[in-house]
Amino acid sequence: MPSTGIGVYGGSASLTENDEISSTYEGRHITVNESDVTGHEHTYVTKGHPVVVGEHIVGVALNTGTVADELIAIDTEGIWALNVYPTDELGQVAVVAGDALYIHRTTGLISKNNNKDTHTLFGYALGGVPAGATPYVIAVKLHWSPDDQMELVGVTGVPLVSDRAGIAFREYYYEAQGGGIVEAVRNELRITTVFAVTACVNYNKLTISAEGNWIHGRASVIEARMEITAGDVRQDTMAVLCLDWSNACTDPVNNYLCAYIQLRERSANGGGGQQVNNLFNLSDITPAAVGGSDLFSTSADCVATHKMKFVCSGVYYWFLCTTTAPA
Repeated sequence: MPSTGIGVYGGSASLTENDEISSTYEGRHITVNESDVTGHEHTYVTKGHPVVVGEHIVGVALNTGTVADELIAIDTEGIWALNVYPTDELGQVAVVAGDALYIHRTTGLISKNNNKDTHTLFGYALGGVPAGATPYVIAVKLHWSPDDQMELVGVTGVPLVSDRAGIAFREYYYEAQGGGIVEAVRNELRITTVFAVTACVNYNKLTISAEGNWIHGRASVIEARMEITAGDVRQDTMAVLCLDWSNACTDPVNNYLCAYIQLRERSANGGGGQQVNNLFNLSDITPAAVGGSDLFSTSADCVATHKMKFVCSGVYYWFLCTTTAPA
């Protein structure tokens, strides 16, 4: 069955292979049906207003539509005087010349909100809008540059390869100065309409191949570190790793295995020290600052500082620590 296209571009039955079909300025202007425009401010497309076609085609309408099948010319480049809202995904924020601007894929409103679920890149501000102000008309450099929701860096079994020493393939470094709840990276996965065999928010795997690839320092799949710099400020409820499980399932039949932490050992049997030597390995590292506390010192200290503790029916128990000094 021949494919169908948007606007005047038709499907395979109406096209001749290798013919150039761009209109003005190497395809800068495109012509679509009014019904093809998925994001705009008014009931019908209005001349001079920003529009979205599909997920990522953005532009400014060159004529006004009055019926659904009317042809609409759209300019996908240029500099336009457009209404810009001084907001982002968190609320009010100033727009500064040079900022990237995004358009809502349904309402057609332009702001700094870069939530890919609702917005797509529209262009760049050439003027400024103060935070808290009503939308200003400023000069906007329009540029259609699709930004896909899915990003692949290499694919399964075919990794991205680098021969540089000491490389960090992807590094994020942030500094928060706004207060509130601050999260460097947040990942959420919602399973809705499918039966999933496996659901995992983060999957991390380290593969060390060949005998010559000996890791001289430390090999770990995940490292979590907390660093409190010097200063007289109290830190509440600190934990290097926090696990929080909320289960509102009403089915009385539990899964065959439910655990906060599940350890599965798959090492080869025998020889070469391939077995896991320690389920947990807790080590004292000499504090950098003079007068720092030890992780383990005396038996009394183990209880007093709650080294590894759990609570059952109001009774406190300690793992790997006792109140009696070893014989």
